[in-house]
Amino acid sequence: MKTILITGATGLLGSWISKDLADQGFKIKAQKRTTSQVPALLKGVQNIELVDGDILDPLQMENLLEGVDIVIHAAAVVSFRPSERKKMYEANILGTEILVDLALDRSIDYFLHISSVAAVGRSIQTRLMNEETPWEDNALTSHYSRTKFLAEKEVWRAFSEGLRGSIINPSVILGPAPWDRSSAKLLGYVWKKRKFFPGGSLNVVDVRDVSAAIKILLEKRIHGQRFILNSGKIDYASFFGDVARRFNVPAPSIQLSKGLLKAARIPENILTKIIGKDPLLTREMINNSFSSHEFSAEKFKKSFGFTFTPIDESIQWACRKMMELNVDK
Repeated sequence: MKTILITGATGLLGSWISKDLADQGFKIKAQKRTTSQVPALLKGVQNIELVDGDILDPLQMENLLEGVDIVIHAAAVVSFRPSERKKMYEANILGTEILVDLALDRSIDYFLHISSVAAVGRSIQTRLMNEETPWEDNALTSHYSRTKFLAEKEVWRAFSEGLRGSIINPSVILGPAPWDRSSAKLLGYVWKKRKFFPGGSLNVVDVRDVSAAIKILLEKRIHGQRFILNSGKIDYASFFGDVARRFNVPAPSIQLSKGLLKAARIPENILTKIIGKDPLLTREMINNSFSSHEFSAEKFKKSFGFTFTPIDESIQWACRKMMELNVDK
């Protein structure tokens, strides 16, 4: 039985693939922080061993790699808040560097790096991005994007030094999770009957499709490739409207302009400095909310004859599962 170390195993994707691969017969070491809340999905599952470990601690991670054949690196900090920037750079870049170096030293059979479409080049002129789009550090680049791009460079460096593996770049992953985590924040925004929505769009992919893609890559042992995973693009008005119908709540109905959001940052930042909390609006949040780029998953679809779940089906399923979980309602 092959043993897989999955970092970030309590996150939306990490928990889903841990359960999915355990059900497929793999032995899973599910790495988590000591303070992480264990999702119900992982509790009592055969073949899953929950293990505490800090990805920034080489000794702890070296111990976790004992007896491991495959590493799936899903741990990452996702944030657009200035207060979390240092933590994000350390976790996403240094954490990846530590892990690939240990994987090289341990002669790990296969290393699958979970990146993001944020690490794909985002051109101001080009709207359709793919795996070959050149990286540009421009006004559209967030600090999160930089950390994921630089983390990928560590993985490519390790590949050049003999580590075998591949990289996937999912878009926003839809699936059930606590309201305050990952893409569930978008669903929670509608559940809380918020009134406003930005004028841009987002790219989304079903967590079940990401898990299926991972199983394909583990089976095929594709080496030295990266694959965008994306079902397609949907504008915020349509996305929130569909979610609202599934939850039977009013949809956000007031579209915010980019200029108004930028103006709103001024009093918001003054207020949060006084009360000592992070700003709810940041320049990076605003820029990302109004993005209209689309990421092509044609490479993965053509390579493996893969069909992604339609966005409306993913929304319907994710909303139903959120209601079944009865999370913090």
